[in-house]
Amino acid sequence: MITWNEVLENREKWEAALVSGKFKQAKGVLNNRDTGGFCCLGVACEIIPSLKESAVPNETVLENSAEPDKLAGQTATTGYGELHEKYCAPHELVVLLGLIGAEGEDATHSSTLTRLNDDGMPFETIADRIKTGQFYITEDEWKFENAK
Repeated sequence: MITWNEVLENREKWEAALVSGKFKQAKGVLNNRDTGGFCCLGVACEIIPSLKESAVPNETVLENSAEPDKLAGQTATTGYGELHEKYCAPHELVVLLGLIGAEGEDATHSSTLTRLNDDGMPFETIADRIKTGQFYITEDEWKFENAK
């Protein structure tokens, strides 16, 4: 069982990784192995050891993307977590970061981290938005969820 302090540590590591310059940004998938790029949630999957260890290379057809001219066709991706998620945060990541939802929904459900990323918002700006806490559950909500 993860502790609240570990959740906070994971968040800090993720925010730091986004602004580190070590990760190239990609759209449409957590990790695009063809370009070496990551979605902001894919960066989190790469820096949390248990998720990085669960990574499974695969091929994904991205014909229904928002930018079909850029992403259509076969793309080498990486799946993370028990279900080998390619497009949104695996359940394990939602728990380890205390995210509101698998697409990184904000508290009002009017925006998602996946949308901000895929609309081209730079990692640095996404990290600033993440630091506001609007994409995270509170400690009380976390305790309630983990008491089940």
